[in-house]
Amino acid sequence: MVPVLDAAASSTTVRFFRSIPCVKIPGPGLQIPLLMHKVCVLIGRVGRCRPTCMPDPESPLSLFMLSVTHLKKSFAAPGGGILPVLDIDRFQIEMGEQVALMGSSGGGKTTLLHVIAGIARPDAGSIVVDGLDITQLSEAGRDQFRAEKIGYVYQTFNLLPGFTALENVLLGMTFRRERVDRGWARELLRRVGLEHRLQHRPSTLSVGEQQRVAVARALANRPKLLLADEPTANIDPLNQQQIVDLIRETCDKDQISLLVVTHAPEVASQFARVDRLEDINRVVQRRRTAAGPAPSAGASTGAPG
Repeated sequence: MVPVLDAAASSTTVRFFRSIPCVKIPGPGLQIPLLMHKVCVLIGRVGRCRPTCMPDPESPLSLFMLSVTHLKKSFAAPGGGILPVLDIDRFQIEMGEQVALMGSSGGGKTTLLHVIAGIARPDAGSIVVDGLDITQLSEAGRDQFRAEKIGYVYQTFNLLPGFTALENVLLGMTFRRERVDRGWARELLRRVGLEHRLQHRPSTLSVGEQQRVAVARALANRPKLLLADEPTANIDPLNQQQIVDLIRETCDKDQISLLVVTHAPEVASQFARVDRLEDINRVVQRRRTAAGPAPSAGASTGAPG
């Protein structure tokens, strides 16, 4: 059986891919081993070979952990009609890269994270994570892929109140195909400074401690891509920097690609790459154009004085 490797951008991996006879298949920068393709043809299951495909090393996409292309997402408006939220031509993150994404409230930041994670399905476009276009997967397939490849730090923590800190982290491993690793869960809680709080439930933890448990849980499945939605929004200033350092240092140590959504300049300024959602999301651009230019500081507002 031909081994399938991770979509690492190392020269060793690329040389390995090039040494195997492969067949390109539909999908951005994807291929499967020739022998596997022949088997799939014989049994009439070519389309089902997609989950075992490898990145094509000749494709520029093999350098990226995340590649979003021609993405559109809208929702039904309360009064009828359609409310566009996302219209992004291209957005990419390299292997091991750390990116901060800034944007105003209501600009679609959380929606973007949801479609990247496979929680929601886009109306159009492709989302390639670690060499696989997740828009081609079923809901169950997206859930399984997320459990194995993606970590998610929620703004509101989303810890289960009836479970201890250790049990909440163990839940992050539950949906993987591999066995639950209690030793790794304990190590993660040690990394976030909570080795003495393993058996404490969320209600007995401070807000900062709850967020640290949430970070440990997001890393429990050893993800290739970590998504963090306003990870410091609900934390007091004393603990904000600790959370940012924790996320960045862990991702750097384990070579995890990181996308942090934030509206805080003091958080974004710590990243080498900072993108603004309004620069990549044409929905926001169209809203600004329709609203017209903002009044200048010296313009009259009709107020006295």
